[in-house]
Amino acid sequence: MNYEPITAVGIDVSKGKSTVAVRRPGGEVVLTPFQVNHDAAGLSV
Repeated sequence: MNYEPITAVGIDVSKGKSTVAVRRPGGEVVLTPFQVNHDAAGLSV
């Protein structure tokens, strides 16, 4: 069986904002954690 490395995305959701982080195996940080506010400006990407 072949195993492929998996990129992990973590999303912490709270009432007014979400925090997103992305890592690869071995602890490589793909995207440093960033926040997305739950308002019109934060959600319009």
